Amino acid sequence: GNGCVVAQRCFEVFEPEQIQINSSIMNAGCNLLGGIDLTVSGGISPFTYVWSPNNLTGPNVSDLVSGYYSVSLTDSNNCMVEYIHGL
Repeated sequence: GNGCVVAQRCFEVFEPEQIQINSSIMNAGCNLLGGIDLTVSGGISPFTYVWSPNNLTGPNVSDLVSGYYSVSLTDSNNCMVEYIHGL
């Protein structure tokens, strides 16, 4: 009729796996400093990490005194999870 062409396209949308955090802990104690190493699966890299209370960044932190530490991890889709661990 009017010169218009209707094109149909199919799209498959993939949702990334939920972000999962596994940790390896080096406990602090008796004049020793500890650390936390994170391994992340799921989500979409790259990831950003912000640790509290020390405002450190990255998946691995060290030279930590005994206490509780939290990390806010955000992927490139702005999905965020928070992880808390004690040393």
